[in-house]
Amino acid sequence: MLGLLLGLPLGPFGPTTALAQPTVDEASEEEKNSAREHYHLGAEAYREERYQEALEAFGASGKFVVSPNTQLMHARCLRALDKPLEAYHSFGDVIALAERLDPAKYADTAATAREERSTLEGRLALIAAKVKGAGDGTKLMVGGIEIPHVLWGEPIAARPGEIRIEVSDPERGEDSATVELAAGMTAAITLELGEAKAPGQPAPAPVITQSDGGNGGGGLRIAAYVSAGVGLAGLAAFGILGSMSQSKFDDLEAQCSSRTDCSPELRDTADSGATQQTFANVGLGVGVVGVAAGVVLFLISGSDGDVEASAGLNSMQLKGRF
Repeated sequence: MLGLLLGLPLGPFGPTTALAQPTVDEASEEEKNSAREHYHLGAEAYREERYQEALEAFGASGKFVVSPNTQLMHARCLRALDKPLEAYHSFGDVIALAERLDPAKYADTAATAREERSTLEGRLALIAAKVKGAGDGTKLMVGGIEIPHVLWGEPIAARPGEIRIEVSDPERGEDSATVELAAGMTAAITLELGEAKAPGQPAPAPVITQSDGGNGGGGLRIAAYVSAGVGLAGLAAFGILGSMSQSKFDDLEAQCSSRTDCSPELRDTADSGATQQTFANVGLGVGVVGVAAGVVLFLISGSDGDVEASAGLNSMQLKGRF
């Protein structure tokens, strides 16, 4: 069904306005063929990493027929061209357009857009905006971009720095707030309109948190590597010290095989071997725990669920929801 893969790259949140282009069901055969031709050109350019050409081709396809699928490719081109904010908003267009046209039909496309959009969060500032007293005519602006109602419940991206959030309604008044955010930070903002906002009442202070930037558990992944490295060092120490201890034991066996009436001079050799064996055993314990913990942390870093883990000298346990 390649003929259905037709798109609409309209820019930030364009699909939420009146659709100037026909949908697949509304388009003529001539429009579908033109859209399909440009889509093929865009797909070929994208495979060959000619991302600017691909962007233009997908844009041309969207002038004939509107579909979330080409919008998804449009967003991927912007991401490949190192335009994270534009790409983030374009992925948002995919979600909004899928919701508007046919949520069931484009569910997979919307889910893919959400997942790929999340990888850009660490390079942007995010606003979680809540509007009290909103009506059908309420408009929300973040960083100068109007945000459609369908996306109000999701993190809204903006360029790091000073960000102005504004809400207005012709019948309910207006409210605004300004925050200063670095890349990877999120601010929760509550704005109020109409009866929800008492006269002279100050706006709630924004709640600002540090995001993990969509790195897929990057901190845990680093901890996993460190823990595994310590574990490997412990195992290496076990091997070296164990070998040295065994060498001492072999010397004692050769010089006093009966293990009775041995020369007092061999006492130092025995003590040295025992010490080395003790440290070897410690190294083994550290090695097992370190490697086990590294494996657990690595698994957790790739999980989106709730995970509990524990590791011991003789066991490792991992449980949770994935």
